[in-house]
Formats: sequence, structure tokens, C-alpha cells
Amino acid sequence: MEYAVNEKRAPRPEEIARFTTVSDVRLSPDGKQVAYVEGTMAKREGVAGSRIMIADAEGQKQPQLLGDGPAKEPRWSRDGNLLAFITCTPAVSLTIINQLTNKRTDIAIPQEAQRLEWSPDGRFLSFLSRQPAAEATGSTIDVAGSAVSEVRLHLYCLQSGRLVSKTIARHSISSYTWSPDSRQLAVTAVASAEPNAEKLYVLTLNESQQRFLATVSDMTIQFAWSPDGQTIVWCGREHTAGIGQIQLFRLEADPVITMPFCADFPGSIKWIGFLRDGRLVFAALKQFRVGIYVVRLDGGRVETLVDPFQLDSGSLGSGSFSQFTVSVSEDGQRYATTCSGPAEPGNVVTGSWNVSPQRITDYNSDVKSMTLGEVEELSWMAPDGLDIHGLLIKPVDYVEGRSYPLVVEIHGGPRRSWWNTCYLGHSWAQLLANQGYLVLLPNPRGSSGRGAEFVRANSCDLGGADLADVLTGVDDMIARGYADPEQLGIAGWSYGGFLAAWAITQTKRFKAAVIGASIVNWISWQGQSAMARQWASIHWGNRLIAYQNPERLIKRSPIHFVQNVQTPSLLLHGEQDQKIPAAQADEFYAALKALNVPVDYVKYQGEGHVLTEEAHQIDGMKRVVGWFKRYLR
Repeated sequence: MEYAVNEKRAPRPEEIARFTTVSDVRLSPDGKQVAYVEGTMAKREGVAGSRIMIADAEGQKQPQLLGDGPAKEPRWSRDGNLLAFITCTPAVSLTIINQLTNKRTDIAIPQEAQRLEWSPDGRFLSFLSRQPAAEATGSTIDVAGSAVSEVRLHLYCLQSGRLVSKTIARHSISSYTWSPDSRQLAVTAVASAEPNAEKLYVLTLNESQQRFLATVSDMTIQFAWSPDGQTIVWCGREHTAGIGQIQLFRLEADPVITMPFCADFPGSIKWIGFLRDGRLVFAALKQFRVGIYVVRLDGGRVETLVDPFQLDSGSLGSGSFSQFTVSVSEDGQRYATTCSGPAEPGNVVTGSWNVSPQRITDYNSDVKSMTLGEVEELSWMAPDGLDIHGLLIKPVDYVEGRSYPLVVEIHGGPRRSWWNTCYLGHSWAQLLANQGYLVLLPNPRGSSGRGAEFVRANSCDLGGADLADVLTGVDDMIARGYADPEQLGIAGWSYGGFLAAWAITQTKRFKAAVIGASIVNWISWQGQSAMARQWASIHWGNRLIAYQNPERLIKRSPIHFVQNVQTPSLLLHGEQDQKIPAAQADEFYAALKALNVPVDYVKYQGEGHVLTEEAHQIDGMKRVVGWFKRYLR
């Protein structure tokens, strides 16, 4: 059956790759100015990948460029007189601009500097940087594990101009926060010999003293020190039973008292901080939208400061949640962050609590003139009765009562989520909607946004009930009359790529598949990726499962069922992917080719786990659309 393709102005891959992004929003302490990072969706020659912008917090003036080159991580001093950031080229430097005199100071710092912060008393600027491994000797013999490169914490003293480092022997520091009196720093660190377990330490500024607090239960998102100095609040992912995302470390006791906090919160926390009165403030995704909430550490109910539905359209947050921040003024009355929506890739917003936020930028305004498919929030019931939610993006020329070809696109993670944002760039959905396809974006068990129990619901069952959640979503679209059962496609990236690859080994209902950055062999992956053991501990319950119980992994590895595949498959992978090395795609391609299954395999040179180069992003988008056009229409 043929379907008309929309003839109005559709978004083009070349336009999408040139979208402007906003991130790392920082409100000045007096609440009057906002510094943020303006970036690009893709890297392209001759264009700064990121730069620092300054905007009026009321949106009365056009944002102004700060500095003259690629830069990142703007940070206000507590009095608001100094703004620091990291300048990335021609040499990496710590840049400090005096807001009163406009004087600029540049200090040479190590390469790969990141996580810049001020000490609360304004005496120090701190950051992390990887210590280079020992220089090569010219030998052609490479002994595994002999070249260890560790991440250290560096402190720059504004008064003396000295740069010193703090380290934990044979460990890499992964994150840190200052104590309110600026005398100590709490750090998370991983041992060089065992990079799959984060430990929490407290370091004393002027001494070599180190206090070990605990081995944290999960991957750290962020942690913060309470204003009274008595409690460290750690926020991780929701993978550990009985804990939720937040743990409190009460420092007055020795050994430290550890306790879970807000374990039953029905959402996924993406950022935490403190108000001046000692209340914990946090931003969290609930279902499809982000809200901001507050709670006292001594208990009590969680109160809403910014309702998820307070924005006139879309949601707080934009782009990747891995860079999501909220910034609060010194008096705790105003905030700044990002927002996005179906026709809005990302803007900066400011506001006061319980008042609708105000957009102070207007990036990518051309999107409003593009033809975009209508987005519908919906739910269906899984085979075991669990309620599953997702988004349906309809063809731009959708006609009620007519069935359409359907592509189900699965997100990565698995602890990620489809939410109320723009599906140009981070998804192929709107490109496909402009070609006459329905696109189902399911949030199966294991997704974020519905609390810790839902995140853990696919633990030790990857490719089991979560795949059933996806397939019943497809069944529901057919039952509603939306989807043509003879024209079904499937796509995904990272964990979504795994589920797509796994699905086509378990069912022949899909006529085309796009598989990006996918694991296909859980056992071989254990020997290829540095993150594999920690991932196996979290998601399979045993970091050594590949060696102690390989049968479980074999039963869920697409490569071991590849003989069942009949679905034409497009494989996309970054050649330098360290998380899921391209060797995984090599295996699947070789098998499909040997079995005479139609397959194309594109390996992008120099790319990691996601495609960042402009030409590669454009090529990937065009290939995805072309693949479904070839096999699904």
C-alpha cells in the first residue's frame, strides 16, 4: 500500500545537525544574569563546539558572547564578582573575568580539565584532570595494565597563584563537592585495579588526612554537602533495592551513619542542591516532564516548587539528562535551567518558585515552521498486567481511521526515557513522521521517570519482560487501528540497539531494523569494555557472570540466535566506541552476511558511542530514512 509523503517544508538532516544546543546554565548569585554554554548539535570544521554566553535573567537583552574561543563550564564566585570558565583552545586555560573591572586572567591548566567549581569562600577554583600515563619508551612491547592514567583533583589558589593537586593513591577521582566551610572536600573515587566500585572519601584541604565513608551502592549522579556541614547527600541511579536514589551520610557519627532518603519518590532525580535554609532541592522526571521539588532532611513530605505542567509547552530540561542542571540564586528565590518541547530543541528559562518560567533565549526558531508529527501520550498493559507508557508520533499527514507503517524506536540506558522534548536530532522519530510513518517511543520497564521500583523491574531479565513491554505496545497500536501489521519496523541505539537486535532473533514480524551501537554478545563484551563488569553487577546481579554463569548470558545474546533472523538490518557503530566496541557489530554483521540476510554495516571513523561529526550525523539520518523506505514501504 502506498502512502502520500508530506509536501510541506520538512526538516532536513543538514538543518538538524546545525541546531544550537544550550546546557550548563548558571544563575548569578544576585539572580540578575545567566551564564550558559551555547553549543552545536554536531561538530563541524571552523565552528567552536561550545562557547560561553551571558544573558539578562529577565530576557530584556540579547545574550552576549563571553570570550573568543571554545569554552565550557561557567562558574560564578559566591559574591558574583568573578566568573570563571575553562577555555579549550588554543591551549587549555582557566579563565577568570572580573565583572566589576572586566579584567581577564588566564591560567594554564592540564589538558582534559573538567568539573570546575569555586570553593564557598572564593579562595580556590577546583577541577578534575587526568594525569597522563608514563611517556612511551619506544618499546614495541605493551604490558597490559602497566600504563595507568589517574584522574586527580586540582586546586588553584587565587591569592598565591599556586596550583596543587589532591589525590587518593591508586585511585581516580570521579566527582567531588566542597564542604560549606571550604576546609574539606568529599570525593568519589574508583581504584585503578577495580574500576567498578565507587568509594566516598572526605579529604581535608590543608592536610593529607583522608576519611573513608563508604562504597556507594550505584553510579553517582551528583552529591552535595548540607549547609550545616553535618550531612553529605549522595544521589545515584535507582538500581539498588531498598535505597532509591538518595543516601544520607551523617558525618557526626564515627563510623558514619548511612540511611536511604525519599526511597519511594515516584520519579527519577536528575539534579540535587541545597537552599540556604538547609532544605534539599531536586529536579526530577515524572512520567514525561521534569519538576523541581524540596524536602527537609529531617523528614516531612516532598513539596513542589515547579510543577511539571507549569511550562506552557514541553518540559524543563533539554538534550541529554547527563548535562542537566538547575541553578539557584543566593537567596534561594530564583532559578535558571533549560527547557524544550516538541517544536523546541532547547532554550534557557528563568523563574521564581510556583510561577511559570520565562524563556530568555529563542534558539532554533525555524523549527516552528517545520512540519512535525503530532505527539500523543499513551499507555498499554504488559502481559503481566504492568501499565507501560510511551509516546506516539503520528505522520504529518495523518488521517483519522487510516492505518500506517509503524517504526518502534527504543531508547538506550536502559535507564533512560522518552519524554516531552523535541525528537529531532536525538531520535529519528520526526524525520520518519515526515515520511509517512507512525513512530512508537516506548518506555518499557527499566526506564526512568517512574521511581526506583520501575527502574529495577528488568534487573537480571534484560531482553525478557522489557521486550514484551515493547511488543505489546506494537500490538496495541495495531489493535487501535493505527498501525499496519504488515509494515512494522524496529530501531534503537545502545541498549535500544540491543533490544532491536534481540527482537529480530525472537520474532519475524519486523520487516526492517536499524541497530545502533548494540551489544550482541554479552560474553565477548565482558572482555572488550571497561564498563562491562560494573554494568553486569548492576543489571545482571553479578559482575563476573560471564565467567561464572555464562549460560544466562548466552540465553539473551542475539548472536546465539542469529540463525533465526530474516529481517533486513542496518548496523551503525562508532569505530572508537569504548563503551560498546565495534567488535560487537563486526560479529553480528559477519553472521548476517554468512546467513544471506540483507544487511548494511556503516562504521564511522573516529566516533565514540554517539555520532558527533556533522557529516556522520547527516549520513546516519539519511541512511535510517532510506533503509525504512527501502524495506518497509
